[in-house]
Amino acid sequence: MSEEFKSPILVTGTFTPGGTQDVNIISTITLPVSGTFFQALQPVSVASLPLPSGAATEATLSSRLASQGTTSAITRVASSTSSQQLIAANANRKMLALYNDSSGQQYIKWGTTASQTDFTVRMSSQSYYELPIPCYTGRLDVISQNNNGGIQVTELV
Repeated sequence: MSEEFKSPILVTGTFTPGGTQDVNIISTITLPVSGTFFQALQPVSVASLPLPSGAATEATLSSRLASQGTTSAITRVASSTSSQQLIAANANRKMLALYNDSSGQQYIKWGTTASQTDFTVRMSSQSYYELPIPCYTGRLDVISQNNNGGIQVTELV
């Protein structure tokens, strides 16, 4: 009998324990299968889902920043195992975002001369960090675990 056939079958004959038995199959049951069948996991695309009212999008953020006279400056600072300036002080800074694209940790200090024991924020490899609002406007220094990669710095003023 097939492993996939689950319906009972009427069987007649004389049955004795042990040995080979002759069996007569009187009838079989055929069950029609119809309907729509779905795979266990359904792919879902969120590209067409509507955003909630007032949700931030690239277009709305750009227009809001433009209306506030905000501009952004993006720089990249290469990793160094010596302390170096990450970004100069800027009294007009409204926001600062950092992305560590190196394979090692970056040690960020709000102030001068960062070290692996004297720092404000330790960023793991491939991590992102934003300074809290209200934003610190002083100088930031950085020292890296290795000389691989760097930090992407985005400053909004």
